[in-house]
Amino acid sequence: MKKIIIIVIPILIILSFILILNRDKNLENYKGTTLNDSKEVKKIIGKLEIDNSGLIINKTNNSIELSLNKRYDYYLIEKYSNTLLYLINDLDYIKTIYEDSEYIINKNMYFNSIDDINSYYSDKYFDEYTYMGTIKNYKVFDKSDMCTNEKQYVGKDDKYNYYVFCSNINNIYLVSKDEISLSEAISSSIVNIEDIKKLNIKIIKEEL
Repeated sequence: MKKIIIIVIPILIILSFILILNRDKNLENYKGTTLNDSKEVKKIIGKLEIDNSGLIINKTNNSIELSLNKRYDYYLIEKYSNTLLYLINDLDYIKTIYEDSEYIINKNMYFNSIDDINSYYSDKYFDEYTYMGTIKNYKVFDKSDMCTNEKQYVGKDDKYNYYVFCSNINNIYLVSKDEISLSEAISSSIVNIEDIKKLNIKIIKEEL
């Protein structure tokens, strides 16, 4: 009997250790974290392996500001941000800063799980083209190879005309089950200027 106990106890300890490690690796276990749990927030950022030199948790604005040490593709910034927004209950937006680039990601996309987030950003288009964001359930990608120096009209509001700069609207595609170019989406009124302003795209505005 003693021999059985001596054998069983180490096995139980090892199994418990494995369970703790697996629990720690599973980001879903951090679901429900709040901004008051600063240690847990830092753990999540560490597990996402976001290379940052500074973290500011603003409980008044329900926001996080991250100063990055390197430039990330926009889709990675959005993926990391949506992961944080999913896991942290009272987080409303995230600002990421790298040199002259600044991105603000709001809680305007909703996911049911970490697997759901990973699946969303596993589309083949992310590796082949430049991701510009999501509007009206369309993922938007720029298939252009180079920046064009001409501006292209994309819409107006009460005060301004808006133009896309550095991207050709015929080479920007909205992707869902099918593809449609941004120029077609504009002419068909599928998107408007307010939708376009939400994209990671260079826009010039001129007074009417």
